[in-house]
Amino acid sequence: MIKAGQIYKSNLTFAIRVITFIDDSEVSLIHRDGYVDRWSFDEIANTNWELIAEYQTWQEAVNSKEFNGE
Repeated sequence: MIKAGQIYKSNLTFAIRVITFIDDSEVSLIHRDGYVDRWSFDEIANTNWELIAEYQTWQEAVNSKEFNGE
């Protein structure tokens, strides 16, 4: 189940993203460079992403070593 605070890595591009918000039809993500993106559940279901960490809040996730590459 997708939740805010999860950190995903793309297995194709190696991009790291944090889930920041979920509503009825879309998921908001933040990238390392600060870019914020919205994806539909269908788009996410068709990605090749790996869950690499999970935090209680998205704020903790963006301050984590996994997101910041430490």
